[in-house]
Amino acid sequence: MEICRSWVGGQSLPSTGERFPVVNPATGEVLTHAESATAETVAAAVESARAGQKIWAAMTGAERGRILRRAADLLRENNSELARLETLDTGKPLAETEAVDILSGADAVEYFGAVATNLNGESVDLGPQAFGYTRREPLGLTAGIGAWNYPIQIACWKSAPALACGNAMLFKPFGNDASDSRASGADLQTGWCARWRLQRLARCGRCGAYVGERTCDPQGFPDW
Repeated sequence: MEICRSWVGGQSLPSTGERFPVVNPATGEVLTHAESATAETVAAAVESARAGQKIWAAMTGAERGRILRRAADLLRENNSELARLETLDTGKPLAETEAVDILSGADAVEYFGAVATNLNGESVDLGPQAFGYTRREPLGLTAGIGAWNYPIQIACWKSAPALACGNAMLFKPFGNDASDSRASGADLQTGWCARWRLQRLARCGRCGAYVGERTCDPQGFPDW
């Protein structure tokens, strides 16, 4: 049985964290096992994202938008399989996951792929003696937290705008969700998750605290 792990640096990252069963809530069947992220996993994810974000941010908005639109295409091409995983993972009706969950996530990714091409600054007329302009610059690393009922959809909603603007995303799903991990690890790495753009953490009891600690680190995330 495949073990679901954190997705860091474009690959599945083993950890020393606790393994837990991922259960189909409709039947009680154990679908797979997942390996919890640890503080070391979070540190590796931050390091990978920090290094890659500089490359990602240096791309033009058109280049980032093209990659995000390709990711949306991949979501739609694999809608049936991803919806099946979502249903097994959440217990939701297949009719809903096929018609709403994956496709609405793809819509969000496609939308922000288009937004990426239009992220421009402004020129400001300050009178006959002066001229000003503004620039839009990425924040750097961002973090998102998912929920149990729309795992893939919320991953798309939170990641797409951050990625469109040139940021990297560290995403922590709900504790028992494994479908979005397998999805990103299998089908989406070519278009979206390749290497450093999106790092995905598997469940851990202190994962939120680990991410928070990194958030307060000026070498990690912006300190707001």
